[in-house]
Amino acid sequence: MWRDPTPPEWLALIAGLKPALRLLRDPRRARAEAAAAARRGFAVALHDLGDRTIVYVARTPAAARALHALEGQALPGPTPRDRFDPAPHRALGAALGFPPCCVDAFVARIARGADVTATGARAHEDFIAASEAAARSARLDARANVFAVDRTSGWLSHVPCAFDCAPSLAYADRVIAAVVAHDAAGAAVLRARLAAAVAIAPDGTRAAPAAAPADACVLAFGDPA
Repeated sequence: MWRDPTPPEWLALIAGLKPALRLLRDPRRARAEAAAAARRGFAVALHDLGDRTIVYVARTPAAARALHALEGQALPGPTPRDRFDPAPHRALGAALGFPPCCVDAFVARIARGADVTATGARAHEDFIAASEAAARSARLDARANVFAVDRTSGWLSHVPCAFDCAPSLAYADRVIAAVVAHDAAGAAVLRARLAAAVAIAPDGTRAAPAAAPADACVLAFGDPA
């Protein structure tokens, strides 16, 4: 039986560190998580994608509806659009509390195609996002790891523009404090998992660096703690 969870993004919302959540789930879990949000007193809106459902969780019904509307503007429609419009993507990122620099990096990726590299090659979006974030980073800080090898949820709920992005790390520190206050032992386990090195292959497969192909993006994170 699925239980009402308190992963980092939920604790961030409850603590007032984050204005809203966007959760991509299978339909059954989406309904359960929407019910969990309602029990906590949050407003919810759902966007059905067929085999997946997006759950928007906000503090007011108006805010949840606004997220739903922005997503509708951002998602590809049944017919191709004449040009890419970054406005709804930027507005959605702002409404979810993501740093503007990270939203800009995301918009740049999807403007050319989420699975298209800067050179025009094709690869999984995780490989592209991780490679580009690593290239912008002077250091790989585990607090900004959203690519854990076991797909553990990280402190961030957005892909950082760089793994040493100052606004992302400042936000991560606030989330870490909230998680430690809720479950110090669980926070320690999560910190250790996020500090583990990971390699992301061009097809999106994640593995330990020793088991990865030669063309994988290797992220050797450092834990400041």
